[in-house]
Amino acid sequence: MGISCWIAHKAVWSPEKIATEFHDRRLTYPAFEAWVARLAGYLRTNQSVGEGDRVAYLGQNSDVILALFFACARIGAIFVPLNSRLTADQLAVMAENADPRLVCAGDGFAETARAAVAGLNARVLALAPAADGVDLFDPPGRFAPVACDPGRDQSAPVLIAYTSGTTGVPKGAVYTQDAITFSAINSNNCWNMRGRDHVLTYLPMFHVGGFMIHTLPAFHIGARVTILDGFEPGEVLRRIGSDGVGLILAPPHFSLALFGHETWAETDLTSLRCVGIGSTFVPPEVMQGWLDRGIPTQQNYGLTEGAPALGAPFEHHRRKAHTAGLSMLYCQAHVVDEHMQKLPPGQTGEIMLRGRSICSGYWNNPAATSAAFKDGWFQTGDLGYTDEDGYFHIVDRKKNIVIVGSSNVYPADLERVLEGSSDISEAAVVGVPDPETGEALAACVCPTAVGWADEAAVRALFDGKLAPYQHPKHVFFVEDFPRTSLGKVQKAALAAEIRNRLA
Repeated sequence: MGISCWIAHKAVWSPEKIATEFHDRRLTYPAFEAWVARLAGYLRTNQSVGEGDRVAYLGQNSDVILALFFACARIGAIFVPLNSRLTADQLAVMAENADPRLVCAGDGFAETARAAVAGLNARVLALAPAADGVDLFDPPGRFAPVACDPGRDQSAPVLIAYTSGTTGVPKGAVYTQDAITFSAINSNNCWNMRGRDHVLTYLPMFHVGGFMIHTLPAFHIGARVTILDGFEPGEVLRRIGSDGVGLILAPPHFSLALFGHETWAETDLTSLRCVGIGSTFVPPEVMQGWLDRGIPTQQNYGLTEGAPALGAPFEHHRRKAHTAGLSMLYCQAHVVDEHMQKLPPGQTGEIMLRGRSICSGYWNNPAATSAAFKDGWFQTGDLGYTDEDGYFHIVDRKKNIVIVGSSNVYPADLERVLEGSSDISEAAVVGVPDPETGEALAACVCPTAVGWADEAAVRALFDGKLAPYQHPKHVFFVEDFPRTSLGKVQKAALAAEIRNRLA
């Protein structure tokens, strides 16, 4: 059954249920289904979008994103959410790869969209409330609404999600309707999602974290999704306290912002069933901040090519809180050495994924697809190990390894030491060229107190905890780091900044 039939089914199954809420627009499942049907008709008839055509969206979070996605799925088109934080030049790389027929541009993004697709055979549709923008909730023109097709090909692509491109040219991970379905089932199982759940989405929906972890699975199970067009800690806490929100995602950077807000202590959090905290490494204080308020947390693991992939069973949220969990129902995982041989528990290697929820490859990039997939297994580029219970522990990104002399050093090991200090709010360690050892370690720290810059105290943190060759050669004090849309530190950009400072 095509994934747009999720909406049609819930419109009959749960006609009184709220499907979406955005600003002052609150839609039941029947109302959302009617919107998807007329938008599909508008795309097909008035915008000449057909099977296999790409429809891109550039703008802030909105319920329009969801309606466009399901409308594309209904007519066999492919939805392409674009990173609203990028420049036109950066977006042009993605646009050239995806070659969209139509780009829907949110308020304030039309000019950027036109610049990004200059020279391509793509139409840019400026959306309301921009002046002369088209209202996709009530599209203009004459067209027939399109009903869902239960016989739609589940192997057809429906989503292209672009990687961040922080270490090279962004690649478009292709998800079929089948992969979206089984990704949703994975999430439903991991979080015990149910129809009465209320999901709050504020992470950017151009990223699989904001789009595929809680948001799309909510429609598979018939839950409610409230969308915020951005992250403002006070508004997130207000919504949780007043609207009965049950599920949110709060990666470390976002969790710390919530903890630091003036209303944190007084906000009623009793409606929260669980907080998902996905990242390469989650500092213990982030997990503890939620646990101290009695809120179950799960450190799930995923990436653009497979989200979610690992997660702890809901009932184990305390016993295994600091692990990335087990492989999902429809996603196998194991750890291999450099020869692609499976490793036993306790030994660190690369995490490999395989399953119906994993992307099928990279759009229009057979070389990258061939390099990433080996015998049906996707190479994540993440290093980790399993414990005796089969739970995965993430060590670091493979590309983050720093070779000091002839020894491999994981920056995450140093970051755990640094972030254990009350004087340091956040830390990141990168490798820089060194004439004596080839590479050296540079520790970049954000002090808790403004103006604190005790380099000797930072270096002393490592005494007796890590071997001398694992100690940083350089220490830098910074106010913040370059970040991805989910708040993760962009190590490549940070390393470039540090190299320039050393030069």
